[in-house]
Amino acid sequence: MQNAILTSATFSIIATDEKGIIQLFNVGAERNAGYSAVEVVNKINPSDIHDPQEVIVRAKELSAELGTQITPGFEALVFKASRGIEDITS
Repeated sequence: MQNAILTSATFSIIATDEKGIIQLFNVGAERNAGYSAVEVVNKINPSDIHDPQEVIVRAKELSAELGTQITPGFEALVFKASRGIEDITS
C-alpha cells in the first residue's frame, strides 16, 4: 500500500530532512513540479522549486491567519505541518 501511494502520479509527495533538504520526491511531484527526483533529492529545499512571489504571498496569508510573523521561504511551506496542523494547498 505504501509503495502504491508513493508511486502514485495523482498526488505530490515531498519529504525533507530537518534542514529542509528534499529526501523524497515521488512521481506525482515530478509530474506536477516539472523536476525529476534526481534533480532535487539531497540537493535543494521545496522553496527552491516554488515561484518566489507565491511563497511570499503564502507567508503573508499564514502570518495573518495564525497571528504570528512567518518568514517567506521554507518556513512558509512547512509552518503548519511542523506543528501538527493540517495544511492542504492546491
